[in-house]
Amino acid sequence: WHRPNGDRGSLTHQMQKRLTQNITSFHKRMQVFRDLHTAECLAVHRELRYLVTTQWPECCVKVYGSCQTGLALPSSDVDLVIRAAGEGSGGADGEGSAAHPQEFAQPPPPPP
Repeated sequence: WHRPNGDRGSLTHQMQKRLTQNITSFHKRMQVFRDLHTAECLAVHRELRYLVTTQWPECCVKVYGSCQTGLALPSSDVDLVIRAAGEGSGGADGEGSAAHPQEFAQPPPPPP
């Protein structure tokens, strides 16, 4: 962002300042939507977890993607994976990576 002679280019400096202002403004506007989306994501997760574990107590439901990382936009979906006990690296406690949900594509076993 500096010219070789040490003189800051006024146009470059103005562009940098404007970009910083735009990013800060966007971040503030999106905070309201992020908070709402996070609440909705948690509600969906809680409801699905209840429904799944009622039928299959050994299973867990895990959130991944933009909702989990906090990078969701108002138009973002909610990414969830349902995992049976012992599948993947985390087992039934829901810990471990859900970065590759195709690993968990098999349906859980039917209840006894």
